[in-house]
Amino acid sequence: MQLVQTINRLVIRLKAGAGGVSKYNVVYVSGAWTILKPDASVLATAFAVGMVIEDIAEDVWGNTQRSGPITNSGWSLTAGLPVYVSETAGGVTQTVPTTVGGGICYL
Repeated sequence: MQLVQTINRLVIRLKAGAGGVSKYNVVYVSGAWTILKPDASVLATAFAVGMVIEDIAEDVWGNTQRSGPITNSGWSLTAGLPVYVSETAGGVTQTVPTTVGGGICYL
């Protein structure tokens, strides 16, 4: 793992697990610095450590932003409202997840 910190932003390098991850996916660490896409409907995977800021193929190390602003023109999020890990793996939502047995991770 490598840490890169700039003003208002912390980026860590982690290795993508099975299937890789896409830019703007939120991720959790599944073990040995390997990241996978979390799913709020499954408690064991519901908690994110950051958001991927580039496409990362399986077994390749890439950049995951841990803190600081990220902008994506494809999002339809409302500024100032909370953002959560979605019940769709790797996604974000502004609707609180409701699956019984799942988890809520405020980003």
